[in-house]
Amino acid sequence: MKLAWGVFQNSERLWVRVLRSKYVKDQELIPSPQAKQRDSVLWKGICKVWPFITQGVNWALGCESKVLFWKDSWLEGYGPLHMHTSQIITEVMLNCSVADMVDDRGQWQWETFAHFLPIQVILILAGYNPPTPQLGEDKVYWRHSTGGQFSINSAYRIQEDSRATHQQNDPLWKIIWQWKGLERVKIFLWTVAHGPS
Repeated sequence: MKLAWGVFQNSERLWVRVLRSKYVKDQELIPSPQAKQRDSVLWKGICKVWPFITQGVNWALGCESKVLFWKDSWLEGYGPLHMHTSQIITEVMLNCSVADMVDDRGQWQWETFAHFLPIQVILILAGYNPPTPQLGEDKVYWRHSTGGQFSINSAYRIQEDSRATHQQNDPLWKIIWQWKGLERVKIFLWTVAHGPS
């Protein structure tokens, strides 16, 4: 998990540039990596935890924001904005950055996107300052910790909470753990239901 986080946080580090140039075709801020059969064990491990890591990433906007307005998670507590619209957004619009949604005076271009979003998201967005030169560069932070720093402890806790919630809601898990037969059969059933790790 820590290496997958490093791919986000340390885009200028040599090891990250090597991995991205070898395995990522489009050089977007948050790539969607896919592991192939012949890829390295390291890359396969990063790809395995990637969906979990991307769910915990938030962006602090900078001056020339490259963060994607619709696809990236930058509005605190809302995740990607395209998940909050019931209308179809064109591919061109989906790939607009946050900076593209700001006019020459440094104000939000409400007429461009407001009709796509529900009022509660618009109200939250109204409290955000658009990207300006004073803000510095875009920064990524981990939303599951108070200081925004990634830690294995917080990532593991979040992952285990989601796994426990899934298992509690799944009747199969209850059936397995209430099994009155041999313990080794119970372990076998759990292994089969759990899938490959």
